[in-house]
Formats: sequence, structure tokens, C-alpha cells
Amino acid sequence: MLPLLALARPFLPYLAAVLAIVAAALWLEHRGAARVRAEWAASEARIAGQMAEAQRQHAEAVTAAIADAMAAAEARRAALAPIRRTIADAPPTAACAASPAVRAALDGLRARAGREAGAADGAARAADLRAGAATAR
Repeated sequence: MLPLLALARPFLPYLAAVLAIVAAALWLEHRGAARVRAEWAASEARIAGQMAEAQRQHAEAVTAAIADAMAAAEARRAALAPIRRTIADAPPTAACAASPAVRAALDGLRARAGREAGAADGAARAADLRAGAATAR
């Protein structure tokens, strides 16, 4: 073993320099990896915050859409309430198309269609339906 040390003695300064360079490279690599881990954690935190904000905004949009749909349904219900009340208040009869309840329902539908398609067209259809109901009796 001693002869081996005697042969390696002239190269010991070079070996020490190489070991120092390797140690410095390993230390720098460790430091770089720690920086990358810190940047990764910061990036994950930022993404989690952005996702939470996007989910909050989506929830607000869905809630607003539901509120709008409920308001539209309530407006529709309020618009149809007089027609329903007229149908419910109509006296019962044995006649089908000429009964007051069916007439009230058809009048309500005609009025609604008249608002959508125009009053003249709705009135013409109403006259045709009434004439057909009168001949069916």
C-alpha cells in the first residue's frame, strides 16, 4: 500500500483540486435544485389562486343565470295567472270546445299569440276557432 501512496503523492494537489471542483459543482447543483423547487411551489400557489378565482367567478355567473331564469319564470307565471284564474273560475259544462273554461284558455293563448305574432293575425284565428266551436255543438 505504501508504494501506491508514494506513486500518488505527486498527484495529490491535482486530486485535491478535482475534488474541490466536484464538491463546488455538487453544491451549485443542490442550490439550483432548491431554487427550482421554490419556483415550482410559488407557481403552484399562483395557479391554485387563479383556479380559485376562476371557480368563484363561474359560481357567480351560474348564480346570476339561475336568478335570471327564475325571474323570467316568475314573470311568465304572473303573465299567465289571469288566464289560469279565468279557467278556474269558469263554470263546469258538458260541452268541450264551447265550454267557458276552454274558451278562456283559448282566449288567453290567442292573446299571447297576438302579442307575439300581431293582433290582426290572432283575431282572424280566434274568429275561425269560435266559428268552428259553434258548429261543433
